[in-house]
Amino acid sequence: MKTRKVLLALPTVLFPYLVLLAPITILFSAKTPVFTFIMEKLFFGNVWVMVAALSAFGLIAAVLDLICVYLSIRQKWSALSVAKTAMTVKLCQIPAFIAIFVLGVLLTITIFTIPFTIALFLFDCVTLFLSGILTAAAIINAFRDGHLSRKEAFLFVVSQFIFCIDIIGTVVLFCKLKKVSSKIGDIS
Repeated sequence: MKTRKVLLALPTVLFPYLVLLAPITILFSAKTPVFTFIMEKLFFGNVWVMVAALSAFGLIAAVLDLICVYLSIRQKWSALSVAKTAMTVKLCQIPAFIAIFVLGVLLTITIFTIPFTIALFLFDCVTLFLSGILTAAAIINAFRDGHLSRKEAFLFVVSQFIFCIDIIGTVVLFCKLKKVSSKIGDIS
């Protein structure tokens, strides 16, 4: 079960790093042979092919996240173990979010690069949604097991779709479930 969760969550972890790599590839494709190769051979020199590939990867990640949610509910995975996986995903994404934010700010310098900033923001929203799905599975399982009230579950779900608050909410959820788990003697 542990390996399955990791494999299902891996595309969600990788997605923001691919989003970060996209504008870097575009901006440096004329200067660096590696980025020239990536742009010409993988994306045929077309930015829209790159956007389509990123979108397809995001869709695959969303499907895998939904499969993870389905399996976690159907097979009654421990809310703590799902919360740990979701927290790990969100913590692994922090460096990419910071770099994307810095790059987005730098790209607002000229009017010609503002579309990159908008695209980065939209793909960041997709990333937030993807990682929020995983945490939602933990919240559903915790609510089902009686570890969260309806109000707590609602607040945790809402927190998953607000930038920065989502990470805090996931860590708080994990700590709460860890505390509950240690009280009842369930080590997961």
